[in-house]
Amino acid sequence: MRRYFHVLGHERAARAVPHEAFSSDGDLLVVDAYAAHALATGTPATPAEVTALALLHELLHVVISRHAAARDAMIAHVLGACPEETRAAAEAYVAAFPPPEVFSGARTVLEFLDDRGLAWACEELLLLWVSAQNPAYASVEVLASPAALPPAFQVFAAHARAAFDQAPSTLGPRESLLDSLLGPARSGGTVFEQLAWLEARWGLFLTETGRMRRVLFGQDLGREEARALSLRAAAGRATHDAHHDGGNEVGLGGHDGAARFTPDRAWMPETVVVAKNALVWLAQLTARHGRTIETLADIPDEALSDLAEHGVTTLWLIGLWERSDASRAIKVARGDLEAAASPYAIFDYRIAESLGGTPALDALRERAGRHGLRLGADMVPNHMGVTSRWVLDHPERFLSVSRPPFPTYRFDGPELSPHPRVSIRLERGYDDRTDAAVVFERRDLGTGEATYIYHGNDGTGLPWNDTAQLDYSKAAVREAVIECIMHVCRMFPVVRFDAAMTLAKRHVQRLWFPRPGSGGDVPSRAEHALTDGEFDRLCPSEFWRDVVDRVTRELPDTLLVAEAFWMMEGTFVRDFGMHRVYDSAFMHMLRSEQNASFFAMLADALAHEPEVLGRFVHFLSNPDEEPARIAFGAGDKYFGACAMMCTLPGLPLFSHGQLEGLTEKYGMEFQAPRWDEAIDEAVVARHRAAIAPLLRSRALFAGVESFELFAVTHEDGGVAHDVFAYANERDGRRALFVFQNAPREVRVRIGRTVPKSRGSAGRTSRSLSEVLGLRSIGDQDLFAVSLTSADRVKAGRLHEGALTLALGPYGHRVLVELGEHDAAAAHDAAAAHDAPDLTVSAPATSPEAEDRAPARPLEPLGDLARLCGVGEMELALAAVLLAHDEDAAVLRDGGDVAPRERDLASIVVEDQSVLADAEVRVLEERRHQRAEP
Repeated sequence: MRRYFHVLGHERAARAVPHEAFSSDGDLLVVDAYAAHALATGTPATPAEVTALALLHELLHVVISRHAAARDAMIAHVLGACPEETRAAAEAYVAAFPPPEVFSGARTVLEFLDDRGLAWACEELLLLWVSAQNPAYASVEVLASPAALPPAFQVFAAHARAAFDQAPSTLGPRESLLDSLLGPARSGGTVFEQLAWLEARWGLFLTETGRMRRVLFGQDLGREEARALSLRAAAGRATHDAHHDGGNEVGLGGHDGAARFTPDRAWMPETVVVAKNALVWLAQLTARHGRTIETLADIPDEALSDLAEHGVTTLWLIGLWERSDASRAIKVARGDLEAAASPYAIFDYRIAESLGGTPALDALRERAGRHGLRLGADMVPNHMGVTSRWVLDHPERFLSVSRPPFPTYRFDGPELSPHPRVSIRLERGYDDRTDAAVVFERRDLGTGEATYIYHGNDGTGLPWNDTAQLDYSKAAVREAVIECIMHVCRMFPVVRFDAAMTLAKRHVQRLWFPRPGSGGDVPSRAEHALTDGEFDRLCPSEFWRDVVDRVTRELPDTLLVAEAFWMMEGTFVRDFGMHRVYDSAFMHMLRSEQNASFFAMLADALAHEPEVLGRFVHFLSNPDEEPARIAFGAGDKYFGACAMMCTLPGLPLFSHGQLEGLTEKYGMEFQAPRWDEAIDEAVVARHRAAIAPLLRSRALFAGVESFELFAVTHEDGGVAHDVFAYANERDGRRALFVFQNAPREVRVRIGRTVPKSRGSAGRTSRSLSEVLGLRSIGDQDLFAVSLTSADRVKAGRLHEGALTLALGPYGHRVLVELGEHDAAAAHDAAAAHDAPDLTVSAPATSPEAEDRAPARPLEPLGDLARLCGVGEMELALAAVLLAHDEDAAVLRDGGDVAPRERDLASIVVEDQSVLADAEVRVLEERRHQRAEP
C-alpha cells in the first residue's frame, strides 16, 4: 500500500496539499517543492527541512520493510497483547491522518481498516511514535503531533517497541530493530545532519536498497537552501554583473598523460593586447580629438598609431556585439540611469548598428592592419541575453523547467520582451530587492505556455539577471555554440572566451547536474542530479577540446584565449589546447607582494611542464578588478611589475586606461567615462621610455625553451624572496631581468637556476655562466646594455660564479649583451664604471613606500656561494621556505612540523629527502629561537 508523510487531515486541507506529495508506494518518495512550501508555511521549518523529514520517514519505512518478519511478529504481538487499544489507536490514527480514500469520503475509517488497513496503520503508528522522539521533528509538530490520539496510542506504542526491541537488526551488530529506527534521532543535530549520519552508518544498506541517492539529495537540499538564503540576503545590496574572481592561486594542471598543447602560428608568441571598452573609448576619443567619434570607422589613425608606438599588436574591443535591450532596462530600473546594456548580455553575434555595423568594422580592420594591429573580440559561450534572438526563437537551447522551482517566485514585473508573441519577465524580487531568483519567465503569448529559464550563474555570487543559461547537456546546443564560435573566429584573429571555466565538464555538472550529494551551488538543481556515468552519456567529450580541434582544423590562424580560473589554467592549455589562458595569480600575488608564492608557482611550472608558462596571459588589471594605477600606483612598483609582465613568457595584456595612467574603473555598463580625468603625460612618457622597448623586443622574452629562473639570495645566504631574476635567449641574444617587489634597498646574489624539466635530459639546474654564456667565473665586474636606455652599464660584480648587484625599493633592471670587463669592452670602462646601475628607487614620499609594509625578515642560512653542488643549495632553499611561516604554532615535537610553505619548498627541490633534512633544520631552529627569553 502507498505510504504518506504524516500530516494531520485538517492541516492538509487547510494547506491544500495533495496526498501524492511526499507519498511512496514502496518505490521512491514523490517530492513536491510546492507542497513542501505549503507545509512549511506557519511553522519554524523550512521547505527543505520538510522535504528532508519526509525522506527520513521514507527511509524508516524501508528499514521496516527489510525486516518484514519482525514487522509481522510485532503486529501479531500487539493484536494479541492489547487488541482493543491497538484497534482504538488505529481508528484514531486513520481519522486524524486520513489516507486519500478516507480524506475524500470514499470510504469510512472502519471500511479502510477492515480491508487490510490495520497492518498498515500499525506500522504508521509505530513510526509516528519514533518521529515524536526525534528533536528534528519539533519544527513540524503542528503538522504531525500525536497529541490528538487517545491514551490507547501509548499502550500500543509500549507493546510495539517492546517487540522491536527484541528483534535483531541487520543494520548494526548487537543492535535491535528499535535501536535502528531511533538511531537518527539519537545521533542528534538537524535533519540534514541526521541524513549525513545515515550516509556514514547505513551506507551499504542504502546502496543495496537504492536509497543512497535519496539521502544525498536530502543533504543537497540543505546546502541549496542555505545558498538561496544567502542570495536573498545579498539581493538588496549587490549588483548582478558577471564577476569571475581568480583568487591568488593558479592551477598548472595535472602532470599525468601526454600534453596536448596547440602549436602557435609564427605571430602568436609576440602578441601584446590592449583592452578597450568600445563605448567608453569612443567617448574618450571624442573628447580628446574635439570631434564626434561614434562608430568603429571613426576611430582616428592617430589613436591606432599611438597604440602601435606603445608596442601593442592587438586591439581587443569589448562590447562590439548587438546587446540585449533588456539588460539596460534592468540596470535603469535599479537606479543607474546612465547605464548601457552589458556587453555580456548579447542579443546576437553581429556588430552593433550603433557602432556602424560590419562595414565600420571592416574599415577599422583595414586601417589597423596598416599600423600592425590585429583586432580581437569577446565570445560569451556560457549564456545569452534574456531577450536574445536565441531566447525568442530557440528557447529549447536554454536550461529551463516547466514551473518555477520555488513557489514564492512572482513573475509580475515589467515586460522586457521586444517581441509581440513572447513575454519575458524577471522575478519580482529583483525589483524590490527581496530575492535573487535563479530563473526568469518566458511565456509564449500564442499558446500561453510558460517556461522558466535559468539565469547565467557561476555559483560564486548572484545570478546574472540579464542573461539566460545555455543547456550544455544537449548535443544540439553544443553544436550551435560551436558554429557561433566559428562565425566569430572568421571575423577576428584573436578571440577571448568569457568565463570559459564554467563550460568544463566538471563545472557544467557541478553547477547544473550535480552529483548526488554534491549539490548546492545553484539552488533548485539538486533535483536534477546525475551520476558521473549519466552525465558522461549526455556530454561524452570536453566542449573546449571540441572547439579547439575544430578551429585548429578550419581556422588555424586564430589565437584562442580563455578567461579561466578555479585552478583550471593549466588544464585549459595543456589538455583542452587553448593557445592562452588568464593567469590571475600574477596580478594578485604581485599586488599583495606574495612574492615567495609566485616564485614557487613559476618554479613548479619549470620543474614539471615549462611550456605552460608560455601560455599564460599576464595582466595588472582587468574589468573586474581595480585599475592598475589604484592597485600598483604609478611609480616604481607599477613599472617594475609592468616590466615583469612584458618580459615573462606568455601574453602581456594591458587594461583600458592603463597606458594613460587613468584611475577610473569602467563598468561594463558604462557608455562613457564618469570621471573627468586627464591623461597622465608623465606615465605615458615613462611607458614609452621603459615599457615600449621591452614590447618591441617580445621575441626575446616570449619563448620558454631558453627561459631560466634564478634562486636569488642575500649576501648572507638567506633567500631573497622579494627578488625575481630570470633570463631568456633568442637567436644568440641573451637578456637578464631582475625586479625587487618590495620597498627597501637590497644587495643580492644570482648564481644558479631552479631545476627545469629538459625533456630527455631530465630536470636540471644551470649556473649563471651557462645561462648568460660567460667565459669566466672569476672575480670581476659584469657589464651589460640597458634594453630601455641602450646605455652600457656595470651590471654588478661576479664572485665565485655568482653575480652581486644592488636594487633600490621596487627597483628593476633589464639587461642585454652581458659580458665580463675584458679588452673588448675596455673602451667603455671609464664611462661604465661611473654609470648608473639601473637601480630605481621610489622617493621617500612615494605612496608605495609609505603604504607597503616591509616584508618579514628572513633568517640567514649561510653564504650559498660557499655551498657546492645543487643538492646543498636546494637544502638551504627548502629550509628557508619552510622556516618562512612565522605564524606557525609553537612546535612541540617532530610531528608539529607542518608549515604552509612546505608545498612551496617541494617544487624547487628534486628529492623528498632534501625536504626531510630541511624540516629537521627548521625544527631545530625554531626550538632554539623559542627557548630564548
